Amino acid sequence: MHRFASAKGRKYLLVVLGPATILGLMIFLLRVIDGSAMHAYQTLASNVTYDRTGRVVRISLNQDEQVCMFATAYPRAVSDLVLEKEDQWFYYHPGINPYRTLVSAIASVQGTPSGGGSTLTQQLAKTLLHNTGERTLTNKIVELELAVVLELGHTKDEILTMYLNTVPLGGNIQGFPAAARAYFDKQVSELNQNEILQLVAALSSPTNARPLSETNLARSLALAQVLGATPPLPVTSPNVREGSAWLELGDLLKDCTNCTATLDVDLTERIRDILHMHIGKAREYGITAGAVAVIDVTSGEILALVGSPAPDSNQEGMRINMALQTRPIGSTIKPFLYLLGFSKGLRPYTLVDDREYKFEIETGFPLYPKNYDGAYRGTVTLEEALANSLNVPTVEVLSYDSLEDTYSFLERVVGFKPPQPWESYAYGIALGGLELDLVTLTQAFTALADGGQLKRLISAYTQNGEPFYFRPPHSLLIDTRQIGVPKYVALVNAILTDRTAGVEQFGQAGSLFLSHPGYAVKTGTSRDYHDSWTVGYTGDFAVGVWLGNVENRPMNGVSGSTGAGTVWHDVMELMFTTPYYHETPLDLSPVVAIPSARGYSYGLADDDIETARGLLADNALILFPHEHDTFLFSPGMRIPLSATEEVVWSIAGEQLKEDAWYPTEGGTYTITARTSGREEQVNVTIADDPFSLP
Repeated sequence: MHRFASAKGRKYLLVVLGPATILGLMIFLLRVIDGSAMHAYQTLASNVTYDRTGRVVRISLNQDEQVCMFATAYPRAVSDLVLEKEDQWFYYHPGINPYRTLVSAIASVQGTPSGGGSTLTQQLAKTLLHNTGERTLTNKIVELELAVVLELGHTKDEILTMYLNTVPLGGNIQGFPAAARAYFDKQVSELNQNEILQLVAALSSPTNARPLSETNLARSLALAQVLGATPPLPVTSPNVREGSAWLELGDLLKDCTNCTATLDVDLTERIRDILHMHIGKAREYGITAGAVAVIDVTSGEILALVGSPAPDSNQEGMRINMALQTRPIGSTIKPFLYLLGFSKGLRPYTLVDDREYKFEIETGFPLYPKNYDGAYRGTVTLEEALANSLNVPTVEVLSYDSLEDTYSFLERVVGFKPPQPWESYAYGIALGGLELDLVTLTQAFTALADGGQLKRLISAYTQNGEPFYFRPPHSLLIDTRQIGVPKYVALVNAILTDRTAGVEQFGQAGSLFLSHPGYAVKTGTSRDYHDSWTVGYTGDFAVGVWLGNVENRPMNGVSGSTGAGTVWHDVMELMFTTPYYHETPLDLSPVVAIPSARGYSYGLADDDIETARGLLADNALILFPHEHDTFLFSPGMRIPLSATEEVVWSIAGEQLKEDAWYPTEGGTYTITARTSGREEQVNVTIADDPFSLP
């Protein structure tokens, strides 16, 4: 009796638990199948990149080499037309329409067309199974099974949305969102009935009846008659400006997927048009390439970046992003050298002698810096020197700053990472030899526009809203930092905003004069006119421009103002018309007027004016020759002698009769200059052998 009861109990458990186990197993399998289907659905979505205005700038191909975008909601006009044509019983069947399936099967046996028996759910299953190209009985059975699973696991609206997102619509286009953009440059919500009809007409034969084709138009007309819709008008492919910004975006968004770029693509292409126009006019001067960078001062966002005037061209070099290429930056480095000098006590009213100097450098060859025009101006203020981009006074500033402190400031504070060791540039930094890329340089100028605060560059935001930082080739910046005390930055800005201070070099009109006040600008020209630069800024944005050529050939006398300055002028005027211009002033509040030879200069309220004015005073009596100069002897040679005032010249105690010396043999000599109260000497060498020259 006990054994019988136990057996009966086991049978009872099997009867009860068996179906439950089977049901649980079935639910588990359904979830696994549905999970696999949803994974397949998600992988169909292309990576989409947007610009800051929400415009799609790039869609990558998915694993099926298709373009597919997902929408979360659709206008009724779209869903109603699709259901009317493809599946009128969609909301009533369980994923399979028995009547249409039976009719389709009979027609298939009889060899007559039936219009297809698949529901939208079955068509979605076919897409998720990647069976669109193989119509076998096995595939149809598997599609039917998946259709049932989809119906059990999702609402009808969810299934309809997935179908509309992924249905083939011609070429390599999947889904209505991608098709709306590809064929009409619109979002789905912006489509009119004419355009919706064309997309719906392509559903049954996306290859042969793709939108904008004659076949599609004929089918659209027929569909309109059947559905009682307004007949579509003939259309042509819209003049969609795809833009070429991916040349630059590819660099800015490397390793960032599904991002929203900070670039305004429309603004970028308008700037590209400006660059293309100017280069077209200047080819006779050897200009064939150029680049423009626009950076938001407040956020550090890159608003526009143009690395080529025609990136879709097959011409040599047009597909190189020159905004990231290394080139000598000319005099655009000078504001940072003066900023360091101001932090060490120099002021815009500090006097400096603009004359010939000799600097001993590591190469063993002495440096005799020259100004851009080869002329010397005597005593000038640092304001005049920076405003007119004078080289000789800037070398004196660099010498005052010291080379080691300058290297440290430019690398550790500003974050410059040049391609060569700092020592290889030495005093050549002040003469335009430092090499950087346009983006790094323009980024540095944003600090001058923002009271000395230098921010990291942001090129995009991720889906989570996190900034995606971009570090250009020659930048070491990994954080936001203060590169200068605001009051010293204000002194630099006071000079660079004063268009009257640079009249001697740049005139009273030209490309550096804009229609709006409150901007600062600095030009630069590299040695032998290889590169033309202009960088300027307001309190809202900084604009940097480079002109030259990919081959690094010298241009035909094109300076910073006459070359890059013309492009910069037009880009700045364009920026004044955009939402990015808020008329934010540059902060000049710490600056006070200081009397100077031209009427006034700039300083700070607590300055010791007389001390600051004389910090670069040169008390040298002898101007030429310089200490340790070496000359190659030749019979009858003449060495001119010059001094800052009237002097009596003598060599080895013998007084000379004129301001010149005629050596008769080689050797080392001491030249003496005397006034009533001063005496100064220099030692020079007359070399008999040219191989003994340094």
